[in-house]
Amino acid sequence: MQMSPRGPGAPPRRSRMRGLSMLELLIGAALGLLVVAAAGTIAVGSVTSTRRQLVEARLEQDVRSAVEVIEREVRRSGYWANALYEGRKPTAAATAVVNNPHASLVLTGSSQLDYTYSSKVLDNQATSDELFSVRLNSDTQGLEVRRDAQGAWQPLTDADSLKVEAFSVALDSQRSRSTPATTSCSCTCSVTTPAPVCRGVSVRVYTIALTGASRSDATLKRTLSSTVRVRNDQIMANICAPCATP
Repeated sequence: MQMSPRGPGAPPRRSRMRGLSMLELLIGAALGLLVVAAAGTIAVGSVTSTRRQLVEARLEQDVRSAVEVIEREVRRSGYWANALYEGRKPTAAATAVVNNPHASLVLTGSSQLDYTYSSKVLDNQATSDELFSVRLNSDTQGLEVRRDAQGAWQPLTDADSLKVEAFSVALDSQRSRSTPATTSCSCTCSVTTPAPVCRGVSVRVYTIALTGASRSDATLKRTLSSTVRVRNDQIMANICAPCATP
């Protein structure tokens, strides 16, 4: 094969390799940005979802813990270390029967519960250090407890993480009941016994309801309701209703 000589005036040989055009570079950069943006969106969504789940779990735990504390207090209310002498004379020389001084469980309004139980070995009266309360503070929107009638209110819930929107304790009239202490006693009115008197036992059941919202995310709310029976049934001097006047 005869090769033509390349002299000084011969045209330059064209290279077989060539670079990317400006359009191709722009398209590649745009595709790369789309991939990065999609990955960033997925990562942010995953972090947000994880954070929301953590907030939900803490909210659930805070509401449940508060209700469980109140449940234990309601169950314990009315406990009396000297209950053996309930409705009886403690000694032969005594002139009066002894009644449980801790039987009271009072609802003050709809957001405060006052109760008492014995903290001593033997006692026949409720002292100030045995008077306890739970309430909803409307200013801080948190639950507070008081362990002494003369003491200061202490927070039961964390005001930085939980906002208590509603709190109530109500007597469950469907489950609460009063029954005669003995089967021989009857509340039936008659001509011979116009005003019967029957000592009885009062079974008290309360419904506790609490609604809380997260401080960091107001859209997250939880409502928990619980039914609690007071373990210490109240002895009633008379469970019979007055007879109608003839």
